[in-house]
Amino acid sequence: MDVSLLFPSRFLKSAEFKGRDVTLTIASIKLEELAVDGGGTKAKGIVGFAETPKLWVLNRTNSECLKGMWGRETDQWLGKRVTLFPAPFSDSFTGEQSTAIRVRGSPDIAKSTTVEVHLPRKKPIRMQMTRTQAGAKAAPRPQQEPAEEPVPDPKPTPPAA
Repeated sequence: MDVSLLFPSRFLKSAEFKGRDVTLTIASIKLEELAVDGGGTKAKGIVGFAETPKLWVLNRTNSECLKGMWGRETDQWLGKRVTLFPAPFSDSFTGEQSTAIRVRGSPDIAKSTTVEVHLPRKKPIRMQMTRTQAGAKAAPRPQQEPAEEPVPDPKPTPPAA
């Protein structure tokens, strides 16, 4: 088990994908103030999905990929399916190896496209957005098995009569 799964959160973690691509439907997008290392808060884009109560904290790279597929207006992203995957990641400050959530593409784009991501103080990187699993209706929920990390069901179960 990945050590990050020992600390349940309301946010998606790449370890929850268990090495698989996961396709989810965007249900909401909002700005939220989140605590940052060293104290204080920072406004971050938060994406909610139809298939899971877990939220996704957007970073610049992933938001540029979504923008490249569906445009600048986040309202246009609602109802679109996005395929996410766990990608190898090396922390530039600590050198620690991990995984990060990245965008593979979507079943809802007409064809594959390349997105150029410009980050401050870094060389631009090119990300290939691929048309994924056309016609896929549901994807596995990105969570641990119930015995390892239960995710609360957002709909309460009615009492038995």
